[in-house]
Amino acid sequence: MVILLLGGTSEALEIALSLDRARLPYIMTVATDYGHLEAADRVAGRVLKGPFDSGTFTRLLVDHSVNTVVDASHPFAKNLRSEITRAIASTGIRLLRLERPSEPAVAHPNVTTFASPGELGSWVCSKNFRRILVTTGIRGLQALAGHLNIDNTYIRLLPAVDSISSALELGIKPSHIIAMEGPFTRQLNEALLKQFDIDLVITKESGEAGGYAAKVEAALACGCQVAVIRRPEPAGGNVYRDIPSLLQSLGVKLDRDYGWHLLLLGHGSKLSSANRELELVAADIKRKDHFSGVTPAFLQMAQPTIEEAFASLTNSGVRRVVVMPFFLYEGVHVTKDIPEEIKTIQEKYPNLLIKLTSYIGPDPLMADICIKRIKTALGYCAD
Repeated sequence: MVILLLGGTSEALEIALSLDRARLPYIMTVATDYGHLEAADRVAGRVLKGPFDSGTFTRLLVDHSVNTVVDASHPFAKNLRSEITRAIASTGIRLLRLERPSEPAVAHPNVTTFASPGELGSWVCSKNFRRILVTTGIRGLQALAGHLNIDNTYIRLLPAVDSISSALELGIKPSHIIAMEGPFTRQLNEALLKQFDIDLVITKESGEAGGYAAKVEAALACGCQVAVIRRPEPAGGNVYRDIPSLLQSLGVKLDRDYGWHLLLLGHGSKLSSANRELELVAADIKRKDHFSGVTPAFLQMAQPTIEEAFASLTNSGVRRVVVMPFFLYEGVHVTKDIPEEIKTIQEKYPNLLIKLTSYIGPDPLMADICIKRIKTALGYCAD
C-alpha cells in the first residue's frame, strides 16, 4: 500500500525524507514547477505536479492503491484540503493532517488582522500608503491586485519563472519584484524594508516555518504598518501538531530526536556581516537534517537575543531546546553569563526542557581547520 503526501512545504519535504529512510512507498504532490524542482531533486518518492481536484485525486488514489493520505500542505491551502476530503469520502482511506503551529497575534497599534484578502484589500483602499510590500506569494498578490495601486506595490516571491511571469502580467514593475527563497531573518527583512522605503507590509499568519514573526518584528522595528491575513480554521481529520507524532502514527521508527530544537548561540557584533556568519553556520547545520529546527541567537549587540529566541520558540510550540555556545574559549561568557541567562529562562519557562552543551573549545578538528587556512594562504591545495 502507498502513502499520498500532499506537499509544497518544508514540513512535507522533511516527512518525505523520513519516509525515504524508512523505505515506505509514497507519492508526493506539489502545486508548482518550483515545488516540483525542489522536491524531485531531494526525495526518492515520485513527485507529481498539480493542479489537483477531487476527480484527479480520486484517480490518483485508485491508480496507486493509496491507503493513507498525509496532508502536509500549506495552512492556507484551503481549496486543496476541501478537494482531498471529497476524494476520500466513504473510501475508508486514512487522512492525517499536519497542522503547522500558529503564532499568537501581535498586539500592536501598527498591526491589523483580516479574515480574508478582500477584507484586507478594502482596508488598503481606504488608506494612502506610499509603498507596499506583499509577502503572501503570487497567489496572495493575485487576490489583492484589484485593491492595490500596482505602481507603488512591491512583491517578494520565490524565484520561479511562473511566479515572476504572473507578477509581471499583473503589472508589477520588474524593479519591484524581489525574487528570493526564504526563510528570512529579521535583519534581512529590515534591510529590504529600508532599501525600498516600505511603509506597509502585507503578510499572512503562516507560522514559524513561514517566517511570520521575523517579518512582523522587522516591520515594526522599521515603523511600518502590518496587514495580516488570519489563518483559515483548521481542517478536519486526524490532526498532528508536530512531525514526530505524525511519523510515529505511520509506524516510522525515528532515526533522530526530532523533539530537540537547536539554539546556536553566538557572541553578537555591531557588524551585520559577522552576525551573518553565524546564520550561515546555523543554515548548514539545519541542512544536515538532525534537529527539528535550528535558530541562531546572540548574547549581545545583535538580534534575536537569547530571551527573544526562546520567546519565539515557546510561542511556536517548541518544548525541548539544546543550546550550543558557538564560542572557542572558556571565557566569562561561557562560564558565567550564558549559564545565568539559561537559568533565568528556565525559571521563566518551567515546562521547557533545556540542555546546554559545551563550547567548541580545543577540539582536534580545529587543528585541521587551521592547517587548511594556512595551506590556502601559502598557495597550497587546501584539500
